[in-house]
This record gives sequence, structure tokens and C-alpha cells, in this order.
Amino acid sequence: MLWGYQHDGEHIAKAGDIEIVFDHLHEPALVTRIISSEVVPYCEVTAEYAAIEGEGDGSLEYWRKAHWVYFSRECKRIGKEPTEHMPVICNIFEVLHVLPVQSGA
Repeated sequence: MLWGYQHDGEHIAKAGDIEIVFDHLHEPALVTRIISSEVVPYCEVTAEYAAIEGEGDGSLEYWRKAHWVYFSRECKRIGKEPTEHMPVICNIFEVLHVLPVQSGA
């Protein structure tokens, strides 16, 4: 969600950027290259993008439900109300490298 990035002063990725993706334990998991980055209203995210993101069953319905929950939490954190037109960032990336799993020794 763009508002969260703006609130936190975070850099918004652009095509060509290399990023490290962290897993649910906050451990580095992947090195990726952004292919495209687009800001669109929540209500205009496409079924094609939802399928590319690949969460749940890959459907737009699943994407909207799961992201509404997340974006609602983020909005509360930054003092905003979620809306159908809130700006979201849709990144498409390629995986350059899968990092080895860290052992929790």
C-alpha cells in the first residue's frame, strides 16, 4: 500500500531495482529484480496480477480478501481509513537467487 510506504519514508521500487525478500521469520530468502512497478487503486488490481502474485488459490477474490485484511491493519497503524480507491503498489519481479535457509542454532 503506497500510503504505508509514504508514511514510513520507504523507497518505492522501480523497474531494474534489485531487492532482498525476507521470509515470515524476517530472514533473507530471495534476491529479486523488479520487472515492473505500478501504483493502482485497490479496486483496479487485475485478476492477471492476482494470478501472478500467486497467493492462496491465485484468484482476484482471494487477493482482495487477504489484502483488504492486511491493508486495513496498515491503515489503522498510520491513521488512515481503507478505501476501494487506496493506492497499492503492484510489483512484478524475477527471482535471481534463492538464499540458503538459515538454521536457528
